[in-house]
Amino acid sequence: MLLVFLVQASVLNYYIISHYSQSTLAYWWFAADFICLFVFAGTLTVAFRYFSRAADRTRRSTDEFSLSPANFISGYSPSDWGVLPLGYISWIFYAAILIGKLSVIFKSELPEQLSPNYLFGPQLLQVTIALSAVVFLLLAESHNWASHRSDRYQFVVSTCAHSGMAVLDTVSLLAVLMPKSTVRETEPPEVLMDLILGLCLVNLLLPALALFRLGLSEPSAEEKQKRLVLPFNVLNDGVHFLLVDLPFLVIRSYLWAGHNQHTSLFMMKNILGILITARSLLPDLYALCKRHKEKERKVDEPVQGENLLELKKIENGDH
Repeated sequence: MLLVFLVQASVLNYYIISHYSQSTLAYWWFAADFICLFVFAGTLTVAFRYFSRAADRTRRSTDEFSLSPANFISGYSPSDWGVLPLGYISWIFYAAILIGKLSVIFKSELPEQLSPNYLFGPQLLQVTIALSAVVFLLLAESHNWASHRSDRYQFVVSTCAHSGMAVLDTVSLLAVLMPKSTVRETEPPEVLMDLILGLCLVNLLLPALALFRLGLSEPSAEEKQKRLVLPFNVLNDGVHFLLVDLPFLVIRSYLWAGHNQHTSLFMMKNILGILITARSLLPDLYALCKRHKEKERKVDEPVQGENLLELKKIENGDH
C-alpha cells in the first residue's frame, strides 16, 4: 500500500511541479506526502498489533490493547468511535492532500496542455488518480483479519468493490475536465465544470465511512456493533445515492443531450447503482424508523404507568 501511495503521490507531484516550475511552493507537496506516509505506516502498524492481540484468545485483547483510544481520552467509548480510528483518520488526511493536488491541477491550465501523445498525458493522470481505489482496497484489507466467508469478510469484499467502482466513476467524470481526452461538440458551461470538480473531490472522502464501519467495534461488543450496522447502512447508501449515482447520472445525461459527449457506459452504472441502492436503502430506512418508534414507545410506557397510578390516588382521595 505504501508503495502504491508513493507512486501516486510522486506522479501527481511531477504534474504540478512541471506546470509550476518557477515556484518553489509546489515542492511542499512532498512534505505533505511524507507526513501522510508516516500516518499510513502508523495505521498499518497499529492495525497489525491490534488484530495480532485479538487473535490471542487467552487474553482480553481489546481491554488490554495499549494503543486503544480509551487509554488516551477520558470517558472515551471505543464502541462509539472505533478501536482503530486511525483507519478512517488516515484516509481523511490522505484524501485531503489528494483533493488539494487535484484542485491545483484542474483549476489551472494544466489539463488543457496535456497531450495524449506523451507519457505524462491525460491518460496517465487518470490512471494515477484511479490508484486511490487500490490504496483504499489495501487499507481496508489491513483492517480485515476475519475468517473466510464471515460477515466481516463479506463486508470488506463488497465495500472494496463498491468503493473501487465509485472511484473509477469519479475518475471517468473528471475526464470531462480534460478537453483533449474527451470527444464533444461544444464546451460545457464553467459552472458545470466547477460542480463536476466539487462532486468528484467530495466523493474521494466517502470511503472514510466504510473504514469507520470497519474499526467501529471491538469483537467483544458484537451486540452493540449489530445495533450500529443498520444506521450506518442507511447513512452510507443515502450519501452514495445523493452524492454519486444521482448527480452523476444527471450530469452525464446533460452532457450527452446538450454536448453530444459519449457517456453511455457509466450512465448505465449510475442507473444500476440507483436501483441497487434504493432496493437496500428503503427497507433499511423502514426498519430504522420502526426501531426508533419502538424505542420511543418503551420510553413512554413507564411514564404512562406512573400517570395512571397518580390518577388512581386522586380518585381514591389520597393526596
